[in-house]
Amino acid sequence: MLKASQLKTLSVVVLASIIVAACQASSGGLKTEPVSAPMPAFSVKANSVGYTRTTKNHKGETATSELVSIEGDLYNFESSTGATWTNYANPILPSPKWSGEDWGVGTQSIEEVEGALFPLEVGNTMSFYVVGKSTKWPDGWKDKRDCEVKAQERISVEAGDFDAFKVVCNDEWRARTYYFSPEVNDIVWYRSVHKKNPDRNTGWELSSLPST
Repeated sequence: MLKASQLKTLSVVVLASIIVAACQASSGGLKTEPVSAPMPAFSVKANSVGYTRTTKNHKGETATSELVSIEGDLYNFESSTGATWTNYANPILPSPKWSGEDWGVGTQSIEEVEGALFPLEVGNTMSFYVVGKSTKWPDGWKDKRDCEVKAQERISVEAGDFDAFKVVCNDEWRARTYYFSPEVNDIVWYRSVHKKNPDRNTGWELSSLPST
């Protein structure tokens, strides 16, 4: 029979295991640990035409996307899935235009911006309204999004282990989590959790190091 002290120790171990499992489940199975060394504030760097990355989505499907052109501060991408979209240099900001099977053809703008995420530094906040419409949602939308650089964490994805800034953005419908790695100057892990319909959750991780 176990002694009281042994039962107490066992209970602590079991509780810790449950907490770890719950944390991994809530983050899509992502494994994190403290960064190898504190990272200084990081300003995003512009990638060049030809920049290519391969990702695996939350369903295990692999896709390759390539930066095909740059127009001022807009970066135009094409995917092996047939989708196209445009990013700002800050890839955490909402895409201003896109075309693809899942979201149709659409555009959106960012309005009433307060604060700034970049240079990335823990504690930075940014809030703004996202105003847009698409062929699948012709009535459009206007959502307020609140973002914060929450932490520095070392994460493990299929492409390797990376020290990254964790950025969390919330609006009425979704909670979005981004891990941005200064080493690759890009997001290496992303999840979008729908607050009312888990069947609409999306996400991906970097599956190999980007090339230029």
